[in-house]
Order: sequence, then C-alpha cells, then structure tokens
Amino acid sequence: MQLHFVADKKCVARMGVTVVMIFVFCVMFSACKKDEKLAQTTSSPAYISNVSINDIKEGIEGHINEQVRLGEGYFSIPFKNKTLRLKLVRIHLEYLANLGPRSNFACVDMVGKDGEFYDVDFFMEGDPGSMKVTKTMVHKINGQPLYLWKQKQDKSWGTVPVDNAAEELLGIITGEDQFEFTYLAKLPKLSGPARIWMPLPSSDQFQTIKMESIEAPVKYKILTDTKHGNKVIYMELRAADSEKEIKMIFDVDRKEKGAYADSKVKKEDYLKSEKMVPLKANFREA
Repeated sequence: MQLHFVADKKCVARMGVTVVMIFVFCVMFSACKKDEKLAQTTSSPAYISNVSINDIKEGIEGHINEQVRLGEGYFSIPFKNKTLRLKLVRIHLEYLANLGPRSNFACVDMVGKDGEFYDVDFFMEGDPGSMKVTKTMVHKINGQPLYLWKQKQDKSWGTVPVDNAAEELLGIITGEDQFEFTYLAKLPKLSGPARIWMPLPSSDQFQTIKMESIEAPVKYKILTDTKHGNKVIYMELRAADSEKEIKMIFDVDRKEKGAYADSKVKKEDYLKSEKMVPLKANFREA
C-alpha cells in the first residue's frame, strides 16, 4: 500500500513536502519530521528525472545485499577508527531522491552488531540497473544526528555541524504551527474480501484536528477505542476495490510541546503483563 502525505497550505515552506511510504494497514499518525536528505540537488529547477523511487530502492538494496554477501552476513562501514558491522532494518522510501542526471540519494536504518542503531546516507551514480555507491556516511546514532543538511542559496545542499545549529534545521517548531495534512493511501491488489483499519488523528491540549473530507471506495465506519479514546476508520473491501485510493484531509493547529507532567496517566497500566508482553519469571531472568 502506497501512502502519500502532503503538508502545505498555511504551514511554513519546509512543511510543503510530499513523501511516499510502504506501510502496513495500521499506520500511526505522527507529526514528527525527519531532516531533509537532498544533499546535492541540481541547481536547475527545470530538471526532470525519469528515475523512479523503485529504481533507487533496487539500486541501494542491490548494493547492501552484495556487501552483506561479501561480509559474511554483515554490511561493513569504516567509522571512527573502527569498522561497523551492520544489518539492514529498513530503507527510507520517503527520502529516496534523484539529485540530478545519473545522481541519486538513499537513506537507510541499520542495526549494528554492537547493539546500536545507525542512520546511514548513501550517494549513488549511474543509471537504473547499474547504480554504484560513491559515498557512504553515518548520519545518526540511536536517533542523534552527527550532522544536518542545509540548502544553500544556489539550491544545492550541504552538511552543517549539529552544535549551535539553527532550530529550523533541528526540526524544532516554537510557538504554534498550522498546516493542512493530506493522507492518501493506495490499496494493493486484492484477491478477495479484505478489511482495513486506518488511525485518525485526535485533538488534545497540544493540537486541534479538524477533518475536512474523506474519500473512500466503500462506506466506512469510525470506531472508537473505549479504553484510550483513539479512533480509526474501518472499511470492508472487495477484490473490485484493488488499487483504488483512500484520501483524508485534515486542518491541523499545533502548539509547541515540551516535557510535561500528565496526571491522567497511570504508569502501572503500561507495566502490566499483556498477550504480547508476558512477565513470567523466565523473561525476567533472560
């Protein structure tokens, strides 16, 4: 299922971005925003690429798989006087980008043999089917950036240090923020009846959500979780609904959110044993 998220309207310019993701049916709404990854975009705004996201995905997957084969099950990267031995977690499809003629960018999450999580940036040259990685950089360790991306006056992108970086580069929004959020989901090929649950964003003390419209191929219901009050849109689909789209548009007003005490939360509720999180003795001893 392909999902397109668009934030524009009243929002600041950096919110005007369209991304593509491969997701399972249940997707959590989030206002989090990752750093833009276009490190060396062409200076010509008229440039149009015929390279698809899938071409870049296949290029980086092929490179990683080959290096894992040569590395006896691990992808190796020299880093700070040592060699990281990594395994692929996921490719950020939303940040794959064509930077110019025969130049592409990819970002992936990897987990190290040392137990740490790494965000790695790749630059590739070449045509679809024959892309070669020319540069590999460790961008983040356990979510903490080692550098940031900043667009220059000539529209190209370069890296800047994290220390003393401007708040906008760190993705920090102060005060209030308003934008229109479009949630577009393209259904996969269906061989028979199917059901779908899609989370709906909720208003709280830090954000106000107004639903503008919902476009769906079939009738839908809005279900509410009786315990936490979360809402989802529920639909029963048919094979005839294959590859159709579901589109939801929301107006969002957000307030700056920092650390705060929530008197309504009972931590005991989150420490109980659950079906998928047992607390038996053998788990405690592991």
